[in-house]
Amino acid sequence: MKLFPYQLEGAKWLTHQTRALLADEMGLGKTRQVIAAFQKLGLCKILILCPASARGVWRTEIEDNATYDYDICTVYKAKDYRPHAGIYIISYTLAAGTLHETLVNQNYELLVCDESHFLKEITARCTKSIVGGRFKKDGRIHALKGIAHQATRTWFLSGTPAPNNVSELWTTLKLFGVTKHNRDGFIRRYCTTKFNGFEHKILGNKRVPELKAIMEPIMLRRTKKQVSIELPPLHITTTPVEPCKVDLELWFPNFLKSPHIQQQMKEAGRNLRDEWLLADDEERIALLRDTTHSIATLRRYTGTAKLDGAVEYVEMLLASGVDKVVVFAFHPKLLHEMGHRLRTFQPCIVTGKTVKRDYMVHKFQTVKGRRLFLGQIQAAGTAITLTAATHIVMVEADWVPANNAQAIMRCHRIGQKNPVFATFLSLAGSLDESIQKVLAKKTADLAQIFD
Repeated sequence: MKLFPYQLEGAKWLTHQTRALLADEMGLGKTRQVIAAFQKLGLCKILILCPASARGVWRTEIEDNATYDYDICTVYKAKDYRPHAGIYIISYTLAAGTLHETLVNQNYELLVCDESHFLKEITARCTKSIVGGRFKKDGRIHALKGIAHQATRTWFLSGTPAPNNVSELWTTLKLFGVTKHNRDGFIRRYCTTKFNGFEHKILGNKRVPELKAIMEPIMLRRTKKQVSIELPPLHITTTPVEPCKVDLELWFPNFLKSPHIQQQMKEAGRNLRDEWLLADDEERIALLRDTTHSIATLRRYTGTAKLDGAVEYVEMLLASGVDKVVVFAFHPKLLHEMGHRLRTFQPCIVTGKTVKRDYMVHKFQTVKGRRLFLGQIQAAGTAITLTAATHIVMVEADWVPANNAQAIMRCHRIGQKNPVFATFLSLAGSLDESIQKVLAKKTADLAQIFD
């Protein structure tokens, strides 16, 4: 395995760390640094926890780059687990669920938590299963033993350790023993907040130099610029698309059937179907806003209203000579509809329900005729490589800016030899445009911590 000088430095740093957060920018090869480090230490009993989509990536990287022939157990279902393997690769979901009791009663020389920002919420079951915590059952409080306490070494990996604000660092820093604050005390110390009448809303960060100082012993962070990796340029632009008519019965069947909506329209003497058919786009958004309290409904409508424009834009790219295109969106139904309309390009589709994710990624990366990749941000935005493509179309952006960046870095990473162009499609004059400004500000806030 040939490593860049900064990767050799990172692997060496890891060998000296019992608790470590390797926070290199996305695309700098954190996986290979970990493999080099545990080989140098001669570790044989290793547990790797990661998002479900990353299990195949870890297995392939170890098989292709490790000089030692490890006995690898990749667990896709609980029945795949077998005792006495050397390296276990398991999803967070399985580790927090059916396999927790098994894993928490084993000892490991090394625990690796990939995409460790998945553990940012201390109240989440996944987080408690790894770092430990308490839960209520039968009216009593029970202690839950954490898997991390069964490992001699624990290494966290994440290019975005705190996707929204620095309060999300508390779980890691507490586990690693570098802060004595409880969570509320940590927030008061390092976050600016405002009471909105119900809770203290986190607005930003404070005491940044102090926070950096306490993180220094356990965190290594390098950016592409710092290590002089000459990746091709990344261009990010926004392109507005005209709204298309949305079929209410196709895309919002539950909305139509809602007894609350029906009663509300009946009392007002209104017919929802008739109003919908006669309304323009702005009136439809207003109608949804008037008859539902769900932001998710408005968000889904915004994405669906971009469907025709998104299909046309992708067709234009592929017809203009672009070899391969990656599309990201939030809603699986939208992706499948795009896949149906663009079926002549043999799209590879990955959503949270896709079983053969590794197969889809491999086909897109290697087969010339597979020109289109359609990925749900949550399922395909991390831990995979899509460097066969140079053009990315964000039909629906995630409201967490770090998640959008993670998705884009599937193409803009080591192995990419050409400039990468990412285009955010926006619905002109809608909430879709203003949301992006808020996300950009949050991204800038986080950058001062990690860059």
